[in-house]
Amino acid sequence: MSFIVQIARDNPVVKAVKAPKVVLPILRSYAIAALERIEQSISDAKGRYELGHAYADPKKSQNWKVIANAAQKVVGEISKNALRKQTDRVWLNVGQSKIVIGKNQERKEVDYFDLTSSAQLVPTLEQMKAMVEAVRDGAGVDAEMVYTFHSMAIARSIGPSRPKGEGVNTYAYDA
Repeated sequence: MSFIVQIARDNPVVKAVKAPKVVLPILRSYAIAALERIEQSISDAKGRYELGHAYADPKKSQNWKVIANAAQKVVGEISKNALRKQTDRVWLNVGQSKIVIGKNQERKEVDYFDLTSSAQLVPTLEQMKAMVEAVRDGAGVDAEMVYTFHSMAIARSIGPSRPKGEGVNTYAYDA
């Protein structure tokens, strides 16, 4: 017993110094999160349509899902011809909200669009990735697009309760 006590005396507990927490601006942090989801969606799409790792019952990805499944099993696998005929729905999330990315036939704004060919899915996701990277970097992008993305990021980051403190009645946000 005295041996354990001696070791404890000789080796005091040393607390590690924590690195200061880096807080990113809202626009940048939400763009990074959106890029991570798009990267995962591209990986899922390539796995399903290019590498041939397709489930008969398709699983929803981060930014797309199969809405018209024309795939039939052919001896335990899904035929590539049937995969090409699938219709995919694509969207872009900012936080948990979908951003408006187009208009339908009735000229109403929609937060998704449908691709009638699965061959269009990966290029569409890569185009979305390039757009979000441009919003993040603020280079070569329409100011309205940046404003929309930023305002949605702020709306998603508002807490469920009012901020506490004297003289504080609203949240403050950075660019």
